[in-house]
This record gives sequence, C-alpha cells and structure tokens, in this order.
Amino acid sequence: MAYRMIEDFEDYTDFTAFNTDTTTVAASTSSVTGTNALSFAKVDGAANTVFGAAYKTLTDVDLKDAKLSDYICWECYVSAVTDVAYAFVRLGTDASNYAEWRFADSSLVAGRFTFCSAKVGDQYVTGTGIDWDDVTYLCIGAAFDAAGNALAGVLVDSLMFHKAILTA
Repeated sequence: MAYRMIEDFEDYTDFTAFNTDTTTVAASTSSVTGTNALSFAKVDGAANTVFGAAYKTLTDVDLKDAKLSDYICWECYVSAVTDVAYAFVRLGTDASNYAEWRFADSSLVAGRFTFCSAKVGDQYVTGTGIDWDDVTYLCIGAAFDAAGNALAGVLVDSLMFHKAILTA
C-alpha cells in the first residue's frame, strides 16, 4: 500500500478545540475527499497562544513501518495567509509527547486547499515523541505570527501516511 489514511475528518464531533484560542469546531462540506472537512477558527482567546487547532484521541493507528524518507500529508485550507506562520500536524501519545510536522506559510495558498507534506524524518519532537506502534494523539491546525491574530475559516482534511518510493 502506498498510503494509509490516518484521519478522514468526516466526524467533527470527535475533535476538541486545542484551547480557548480555537472556536467553532465544526464540519465543513468543502472538502478534498469524502463529504466533510474539519473547520475551526483562530481567535484572540484567554489561552494567549499562537495556535488555532483541534485534537482527538486515535485508536488502532500503527505506523511502526515508518521510515525517515516516508511522508505525513494532509490538506489545509486557510481563508488568508497574512498572519499564518505554518500549518502543522502532531501525532503521539498525548499533548506532552508527540512528533510535529510543519508546512511553511509561504507554500499555503489563501482560499483553497493546499496539499501539505513533510518527511517523517523532518519532525520536531516534544517530550518522548511518538510511539510508532500505538499512535493515540492527533492535533492539527495552524500556528500564527502572534497570539492576538485571528482567522475564521481554517479547514483540514485527509491526514495520510505515505510510503516513499525509492529508486536506485
């Protein structure tokens, strides 16, 4: 198999706002695959962070065959890129132990879904990182230039694990 769907974002009720800087977690019928994408807004909330994101608990996600040359891929839609620093996805065991992959704002296109991809080996590690045999935590969203930045219309869709095809 060349790819594995980790999350299709069809059921928004599985997701929780990352903190009070994220609101309006809902389904959007604007999607790349399937019927829905996950939608939320970044606001200037009491958490005073740069993150607009949502998270959920995963079950039965085993990525132990991951290699550094493989890819984590997802679709991200932002209504504007002016204050966005980067899109990100975190996979791990919990909010303190995960690997994070980032996709630069310079590659995001406002007003349409952008295919984001990062090599598995290009991860930022927090805590003990990721247990590849049992991934139970997913957080996805965007980081902004400042805590006070706000943006409605952040959508994510189709989080996948892709095997790299290496040739000699």
